[in-house]
Amino acid sequence: MNPFDRLAFNLESQLENYNRLIDLELVKVESLYQNDIEKLKTITDQEEELLKTLTLLERERIALVSAMGFSGMTMSQILPRIAPSDEKQRLNTAFKQLRQALAKLKETNGISKNLTEIRIRDTELAIKAMTPPPKPVVYNHDGTVQKNEPEKEKSKHTFKNQRI
Repeated sequence: MNPFDRLAFNLESQLENYNRLIDLELVKVESLYQNDIEKLKTITDQEEELLKTLTLLERERIALVSAMGFSGMTMSQILPRIAPSDEKQRLNTAFKQLRQALAKLKETNGISKNLTEIRIRDTELAIKAMTPPPKPVVYNHDGTVQKNEPEKEKSKHTFKNQRI
């Protein structure tokens, strides 16, 4: 397999894995709506494995690009330098689809992030509602903390007893 075919295959493999990640992200959004913690854990584990695979594919892509003489360049910079051919068309198609998938993943990830933040706030509010307020600290005249709440002093004078 020539270097251009290997690079195209790499981009197509990345695209396939990113599409899987998008599917998982959509299921994650549904799980967040349903508050299904077990399902979220399973999805997170699957995402972790896909991210490991994507990291390896990206390292491979960087090595391929470097071996082809395009070290440090992005695909946007490489594509215009490749002579028109079927290989260039395949690379261009894979690259465009990969960019679209990444944009969709970013959007979906933003939705799940927002839902997660909402769930966290809801949980914090629920915990706060269940927690009794702290008892106020009352100090004596000498500055020591009073153990029991002070009894209200009864006034010796009431309105009825006062002369006008």
